[in-house]
Amino acid sequence: MRDYRDIPRWASVKPEEWQDWRWQLNNRLTSTADLREIIELTATEEQGIAECLENLRMAITHITVP
Repeated sequence: MRDYRDIPRWASVKPEEWQDWRWQLNNRLTSTADLREIIELTATEEQGIAECLENLRMAITHITVP
């Protein structure tokens, strides 16, 4: 499993911050661009996300990356 600190966006986040639900809410991923910083998305996945975002909001917290 990849350590969250290996991701540039979260490199300086302390473990106690990472485990804090308030920090998680304030730093949730809310767009395709945010998610693309963390994982690779196929064109099909990006299209599916775009279609979903027409009606729903994205708010991903505490992501674990394999």
